[in-house]
Amino acid sequence: MRALTPRRRTAIALLALAAGTAAGVAVRRRRAALDEIEEEVSEFASTIAPGVPHRRAEDEQGDGVGLAIDISQLRRAGEDNAPAVEYLEYIQVQRGNSDSLLFVRREDVGALATIYGLTSEDLESRFRSLGVIYSHN
Repeated sequence: MRALTPRRRTAIALLALAAGTAAGVAVRRRRAALDEIEEEVSEFASTIAPGVPHRRAEDEQGDGVGLAIDISQLRRAGEDNAPAVEYLEYIQVQRGNSDSLLFVRREDVGALATIYGLTSEDLESRFRSLGVIYSHN
């Protein structure tokens, strides 16, 4: 293996710097886009459940995946699930996702529970009894 010349070391350092800068810009843009989507979801949630504040991700302890919900199955489970289906489809559109199975974050589970007037745990029990939950984290 050849030793790196000072010129090559400088070139490699500049490439690494450029790559790091580009990655940082991409992360900031992605975060801004996610903040915008979260704001839209919050506004949408307030139309479904007026007067109930929608929690933002930074308000949560850990904002990881809460549940994997089968939207098609939920839709077939009855008309009383229409507001939840509409909320989940809104999230799906914002993510550019067309799969029937949607992974939702804990704060979205809380928003869904609010729609039903339930706690998150009671909502999970209800959805389990309907057979629409496929995983829980």
